[in-house]
Amino acid sequence: MNTTHHRTPVLLISAITLLGFLPVTASAEWGIGTTLATTQSVYKNNNGKNVSVEGFLSPEYRGERLNFHQGTLSYELVNADKYAFDILTSSKNYGYQAKDKNIFKGMSKRHPSVDMGVRLRANGTYLPVSLAVTKDVYKSKGVEVGLSLGGLQPSKKTWNGTRSISVAPVAGANWQSKKSVDYYYGVKGSEATATRKAYTGKSALTPFIGVEAEARLSQHFSITGGAKYKRLPSAISDSSITKDSKNDYQVNLGLTYWF
Repeated sequence: MNTTHHRTPVLLISAITLLGFLPVTASAEWGIGTTLATTQSVYKNNNGKNVSVEGFLSPEYRGERLNFHQGTLSYELVNADKYAFDILTSSKNYGYQAKDKNIFKGMSKRHPSVDMGVRLRANGTYLPVSLAVTKDVYKSKGVEVGLSLGGLQPSKKTWNGTRSISVAPVAGANWQSKKSVDYYYGVKGSEATATRKAYTGKSALTPFIGVEAEARLSQHFSITGGAKYKRLPSAISDSSITKDSKNDYQVNLGLTYWF
């Protein structure tokens, strides 16, 4: 969603350090993944092109209770037949630096979030349900609530001795508190110019729909992919630094090597 992904190094370094000390057992494994992601920037662009393609590395760990998956570190406090309850920490790649684009010239840097919270996952009759509540404890101090139906379970073990392909639709919505929206999309009075109006953010609800897929090719290699469409609410699109379109698309493809 953002103009340039400034991934929080603290979480990545901490995760790599932690995973280096974790055991690889019959029920747990870890690996290194590389991902290509195509996103549309929510922010305005100087040349009118909002699409960017980025690549990045990420560690993966899938254990009995501890998991590190796609940038989210979680620990299962409860894992019953029908539901699971996790505590988690992650970093959402919102934010920008003034040097990223001319539209941000004269604005203070908006840092990526460092989120901590809880997540409830339940196996519904037809689709799995996930509800996560997190708070940015670093800068914005904002709260986010994410609800998703369907999708692939983050703690699912990846290798059972045979090749497999899993594809699952996913839909839901993400709610951001006023503090979160104002921090990332608001424009302070001191930052306003003739072409950049002051804007105070309001809470926002962003619906989304998409598909997730994973193919386990062997004991050591797996491929993941996904596509997602989001409909940006007026609370975000009304900002003078965001694009006029409410449409937001994301596509990603990743390859993971499991040790």
